[in-house]
Amino acid sequence: MITPDEITAKALRLYPKVIQAWLDDRELFPHVLRSSKTLGDDIVESISAVQELRNRSKERLGYGYSVEWVRRKPRSSGSNEFPNRILFETRDDLLRLVAKQDEFCALQSSVAKIRRHVPELEAWLRSHTMQLAGVAGAVDNLISVVQWFRKNPRPNRFAREIPLAVHGKFIEQRQRILQQWFDVEGVLSPDAIRADESNFFRRYWLRDWEPLITLRCLDEATQARFGLPCSEASIPIDHFNSVPLDGVRIFVVENLTNLRTFPQASNSIVIFGMGNAAVHLRTLDCLQSNEVVYWGDLDVFGLRILSQFRQLVGEARSLFMDSHTMREFPDLVHSPKKDYKIQKLPALLLPDEEEAFHACNEPKLQLEQEWIPHHAVLAALASLGDVP
Repeated sequence: MITPDEITAKALRLYPKVIQAWLDDRELFPHVLRSSKTLGDDIVESISAVQELRNRSKERLGYGYSVEWVRRKPRSSGSNEFPNRILFETRDDLLRLVAKQDEFCALQSSVAKIRRHVPELEAWLRSHTMQLAGVAGAVDNLISVVQWFRKNPRPNRFAREIPLAVHGKFIEQRQRILQQWFDVEGVLSPDAIRADESNFFRRYWLRDWEPLITLRCLDEATQARFGLPCSEASIPIDHFNSVPLDGVRIFVVENLTNLRTFPQASNSIVIFGMGNAAVHLRTLDCLQSNEVVYWGDLDVFGLRILSQFRQLVGEARSLFMDSHTMREFPDLVHSPKKDYKIQKLPALLLPDEEEAFHACNEPKLQLEQEWIPHHAVLAALASLGDVP
């Protein structure tokens, strides 16, 4: 037979449906609970369990579950009342039992405010009821943020600079729900959203910490273009993009020592790719209009990044990332420190790069870029010739 604690657990599981029924203006009560009415073999224990069920019911407490009783006479005892049906007669009965009255009241207030001020969120309300219940106390501030962004699209300022009566980190801490709201059709105008941007701040035209691009200018003329006091520097992406870089050869490497020891070359720069060049460098305008040479580790992961990089910039060359390199430096090829599963062949590799991928994949081999001798790097750059 069901116990009072089991009834409470069922009520908690029913709570989201109570919210949904209220949102849909649909009546859910009285609500009958499915439960076993089978009594145990020990009649004394059964009668005790029945008494506990009665003592914690609405009949005794004034709220909670109700029990419809039926009189039975078991063979081994006299006539007694046993539960025939257990139900919640009203929504308030259930809410009081599971101590959700205050939460539900706050949720009702929040929904009313959202429907009044941001009616476009009606469908969101119906699919995110429990999430809303968790932020009911912040709804006034959330609505004020939405209204401000509606009046001030593309603000181009830091979130903490927005003139609202919310604490400094409010938008940062609530960005998940704000993004859900902002992305609902009609809440913001389409031109107020960068649809291809996943970063919350940049997506809604807020200023954010700008990633720094670490580069080294390989000749004095290119250094002068950037206005740098030294050949190597880390600069914000916006400043990088403000420098006109037509007719420049751009090398991308994944090792800082290689960047700092890269040979001098006219009209050239070398950039640190930070381990995932296709992600971190995709906002650099110059990659679309100049010759680009990518140099990463010669292993399955480096070749996968090369493929991703080509998706970004088009026909990028590779350096020391082919089967010829493995044959030229067989003593430098070794097994990686960490094991990994066999990888799928990336899409945008050239035939000799594909050959290197297969050679590294099955036996699990690699040739790290910093192992390439400096004289070989000099020879490779000489073979590239002048910048076209």
